[in-house]
Amino acid sequence: MNKERIGRLILTATSPDTNVRLTHEEGVELGNACCQLLEKAAAFDKLRECMGYVQNSSEQTVMLFQDDATRDYFVQCVVGKKSETYFGDTLFAAIDKAHLKEKQE
Repeated sequence: MNKERIGRLILTATSPDTNVRLTHEEGVELGNACCQLLEKAAAFDKLRECMGYVQNSSEQTVMLFQDDATRDYFVQCVVGKKSETYFGDTLFAAIDKAHLKEKQE
C-alpha cells in the first residue's frame, strides 16, 4: 500500500462529513496498514533498547545483517569483546529474540 492511499483512507476515516464513510474493504486495508506501522514502530523501539544508553553506560553496538544463502536475519549485539548474535527467519523474529535476551541481562 502506498503512502498516498493510506493518507486518503485516513482523511476519509476522520472526515467531519458524516456522508463520507470507508467501505468495509477500505477499513480492513487501513487497519492492516496501521498494524504494520505499529509492528515496525515496536521493532524500532526494541532495537533502541538493545542499543542501550550512554547516560547510564549501558550502550552497545547493534548490527543487523542477512545471510544471503539461508536468508535468515541476524541481530548482533557487541559490548567490548563480548558479542551475542540472534537470528530468525524474519527481521522481526531476530529483533524479538535479541530484545528478549538483552532485556533479561
